[in-house]
Amino acid sequence: MKTIKLAPCLLLTISLIIILFCVSVILPTFSVRYYLREFEKYRLSETMRISQPDLLHVVKNLQRYMAGLDDSLDAVAVVDGTSRPFFNQREIHHMEDVRLLFHYGFIALGFSAVIFILSAIYIVKNKFYYETARCVMMGVFVFLGGFGGLAAIIALNFDKAFVIFHEMFFNNDLWLLDPRTDLLINMLPQEFFINISKSIAVYFLGGMAAVTAASMFGVIKINRRRYLNKA
Repeated sequence: MKTIKLAPCLLLTISLIIILFCVSVILPTFSVRYYLREFEKYRLSETMRISQPDLLHVVKNLQRYMAGLDDSLDAVAVVDGTSRPFFNQREIHHMEDVRLLFHYGFIALGFSAVIFILSAIYIVKNKFYYETARCVMMGVFVFLGGFGGLAAIIALNFDKAFVIFHEMFFNNDLWLLDPRTDLLINMLPQEFFINISKSIAVYFLGGMAAVTAASMFGVIKINRRRYLNKA
């Protein structure tokens, strides 16, 4: 495949994979309904001695803060009969780091969307449909091989993977929270992160499967048309 065809096809493939991954993270992370289902599963309202409305208020503040819509984590809730700020200073400082991570993620999503659109326009203008379908299909297969291997390693030892992730993306130990003093770790226990990781994987693999199916359909359709034109 010539560079003039390969470059836009590769750019579209890579940007599409990044978009699918970012959207797969966003869907459960910023779904209030998802959090409430998890809270009900572990009966957090009872174990933390906090009302469901207050828990909902805290979650909305947390999500809006991570999305850059709220300037601060200032949710107040009645916990164990006492009205208090839900987040302490250590949790707030840790969430500042998390918010920055999501900020970079949103930038990557926006940049990838622009690259995807520009690449798609160039491909449509030059009618590189067959080359693009093949490139996307092969790119997805290669990426899924690596993603599958990583997912298997994480599944085998989630605890270690969880620690490695935080050590890679955070340059401090603020993420090491104490369930005796930090409500955030009680609201979002390790089981929550295991479940949300599974949900992200399902969304991502579902999107990749749809893209692969569409690419395969495109390759088969174009090959069939070429065969009929030669006949």
